[in-house]
Amino acid sequence: MYSFPFDDGSVMAELVGREMVFCRHLLSNSKFEPLGTIVLGPDHSVSGAVAGRWSVSDGAIQVTSGSGSGAVVEFNGLETKGGGEVYLDGEMFLESSQKGFVRAVLYPTRKLGDGYVVAISSHVDYADVTLPRILRTIRRSGCAAKTLAVICGADGSREEESDGCERWYVPWNAMGFAGLAVASRVGSPYILLLHDTCDVQESFPKVMEGIDVGLPYDAVLAADDLEIGIWRTGFVVGTGIDVWATPPGRLMSRFKGSFRMWKSFQETPRDGGMKDVYGGGNARRVFYYDSFGIRKYRTDKASGAKP
Repeated sequence: MYSFPFDDGSVMAELVGREMVFCRHLLSNSKFEPLGTIVLGPDHSVSGAVAGRWSVSDGAIQVTSGSGSGAVVEFNGLETKGGGEVYLDGEMFLESSQKGFVRAVLYPTRKLGDGYVVAISSHVDYADVTLPRILRTIRRSGCAAKTLAVICGADGSREEESDGCERWYVPWNAMGFAGLAVASRVGSPYILLLHDTCDVQESFPKVMEGIDVGLPYDAVLAADDLEIGIWRTGFVVGTGIDVWATPPGRLMSRFKGSFRMWKSFQETPRDGGMKDVYGGGNARRVFYYDSFGIRKYRTDKASGAKP
């Protein structure tokens, strides 16, 4: 907990020297956009995503640009959502004047570590082709997280274990969201949701450990248009959304409509060209999402191409 209103002594005691994530948040939506990390120095310097000086005035923390252009941001309050972590709340002067309703958020970094389970969404028609590849790359990377696969379109429900992976066969279909329905029962605080048309890079375990979850984000997604990413189990359970009873095409909008705070990585995936990764005669576009340490193989849905 932080002392408030802010004063020089409390900032020195509670904030100086800590790595803090600096975000902007457009109040008209629930998406937070991390701009990087900053560190407040004991000499009133600011380093990292914003370089300059910090000071306290009238109970607020002001950060002034080192370029001499004046105050960049002012933190003048504390906030929490959903009973989660308390974070500093403020105003981004330049962006607020340009876009309106833009505020600044500052909170200490907290890494994901090993607090997640890997959940892979698959389908009975493709699982025998796609799952071996992703499971092989997970093992090769040295990832020790519990891994399970939810395989839709099966004739009835059953569970089995193969290649060190729990396989849950279900007769329903929630497409890419299937893994959430089962993984939320495992008891891990976070779920890494993947498609079977992914695999992981050697950097995967280290990258995952370092993902920031310092705010109670409902989801940390690889991209705005993909459900692949880290999902907070408490959020998935708390929404009450039945993934089996909801048309798959509406699931993303249903979940996004329930988000209180979420973020995605602001990166353009590296294009790895075309490759027939499954040997079925259908080349797929290879995309590298380095912020998650994964590769995604995407095809033209209109072509009806199978793995």
